Amino acid sequence: MKSLKIAALLCAATLASFTAFAADETFPEKYAGVDLNFQRFDDGSDVATPLAVTAKVGGFFHQHLAAEARLGFGVASDSVNGVDYINNYNIGGYIRAVAQVEKLSPYLICGFTVAQATASLGSDNYTENKTGISYGAGFDYNFSEKYAVSAEWLKLVDNGDFDLSSINVGLKYKF
Repeated sequence: MKSLKIAALLCAATLASFTAFAADETFPEKYAGVDLNFQRFDDGSDVATPLAVTAKVGGFFHQHLAAEARLGFGVASDSVNGVDYINNYNIGGYIRAVAQVEKLSPYLICGFTVAQATASLGSDNYTENKTGISYGAGFDYNFSEKYAVSAEWLKLVDNGDFDLSSINVGLKYKF
C-alpha cells in the first residue's frame, strides 16, 4: 500500500509539473493517449506474454522534455505450464527526452513504476507488488497537427521476483 501511495504522489507531482507550465505559450503541447501493451513477464522460471492497456497524460515543460503519468491494467492473461499470468495494474510517472525530427519524434523515457502481477494455478493465486525505476525508448509519428501514433519498448519493473517489460503501440491526441 505504501508503494501505491508513493506512485500516486509521484503521478500527482508529474501532473502538477506540466500544469504549472500551462500558461507558458513557449511549450504549449499537452497530450493524452492510450497504448496497447504486449508485455513480457519473467518470474525467473516462466516467461509469459499477457496483454494490457495503458492510459497516459502528459505535457512538455521544455522544448525537448515532457512529464507523463500512466495507468495500465491487464486485459488478457497468458498461460504457461498451467499457470496464468496477468499484470493487474501498473502506475507510474515518467520524463521523456524528445528529439523533434519533422514528423518523427524519437525519445528516451525514464521514471518510476508500481506494478502488481498475479500468477494463478487453479484456485491458488500468488500476487506480487513491485516498484522500481523504469526506462525505455520509442518514437511518435505525428501524422497530423493533433494526432500521433507511437511505438516504444519500456522496462516497467526489474526487481527481484519478477521482471516486467512491454512493447507498446498507441494513439496520442495533442491539445
